[in-house]
Amino acid sequence: MNAKRRKALMKLAEQLNTLKSDFEMLRDEEQDAYDRMPESFQAGARGEAAETILDNMDDVLCSLQDAIDTLETLEE
Repeated sequence: MNAKRRKALMKLAEQLNTLKSDFEMLRDEEQDAYDRMPESFQAGARGEAAETILDNMDDVLCSLQDAIDTLETLEE
């Protein structure tokens, strides 16, 4: 891989890291909102929906990390 494409990959990895960091902050805010919910809401439909959203957000974070890791291996 030439230097120009390697530099472009490094830039993409940096952008994904920034995106992941921003997304982690949103996920943490969502977790805090869930944690502040009364237990009766957590056990009900609202809580189940929030847990599903949190699980999906965790999946997105894992996918972002996988993409970052893959880009970093391409840079080598």
